[in-house]
Amino acid sequence: VRVYTRGGSKDTAQGYATGVHRFAKWKGTTPDELIEDAKANGTKWVSLINKYLDYAVGVQELSTSMSARVAVAVKKWLTVNELVTKGELLDVQKPTVTNIVSDRLPERDELKKILAGADVQDRVLVLVAISTGLRESTILLLRLGQIDGLEITGKGISITKEIPAIYVQGWQTKGKKPHATFLTPEAAFFILLTSLEASEEFFRTFALAANRISIPVALFRGR
Repeated sequence: VRVYTRGGSKDTAQGYATGVHRFAKWKGTTPDELIEDAKANGTKWVSLINKYLDYAVGVQELSTSMSARVAVAVKKWLTVNELVTKGELLDVQKPTVTNIVSDRLPERDELKKILAGADVQDRVLVLVAISTGLRESTILLLRLGQIDGLEITGKGISITKEIPAIYVQGWQTKGKKPHATFLTPEAAFFILLTSLEASEEFFRTFALAANRISIPVALFRGR
């Protein structure tokens, strides 16, 4: 294997040689045979190196740092053997690992812990999100007048239906489509409880709601 570095140590050169052999072994061949095949038939080296990195990290579970060292060794080997120029290898990816966790609803015990550590506003957000499946961005745009089953009066809010419904407007959703969803009794009760913890100014605002004017849910903020 012809690999050298200007001013580099023998250990560095040996490390490059090991990386090249690892790459060739993945292809089921030797470094010399890889060179001969490239000269005879041509090789898309960037694509090939990227495929190796996907295999090394995703299948072989080689560390990203070790995979990166192999890629550096192969690039040096290709350059020294005049198979590519440095500019041709700029699109070789950097190996990374992304942890993917499937979304799921929290278990009852997990939900209790979340609510125990949340402030007033976050408790409302969590309960409404779980009971309706709405995005946080949509919930923050909701107005109390959209909830069928909560009665707004000058004294506050009262629950008038066992299962209140929320009528979401199209402009409040990502898909721009209006739809209806439902609140669990727990979420509705907590909205009611939150209103009782609000300030006098909150109730004065409600006093202006003779015709159920729209009042942002964002008013539910703890003091």
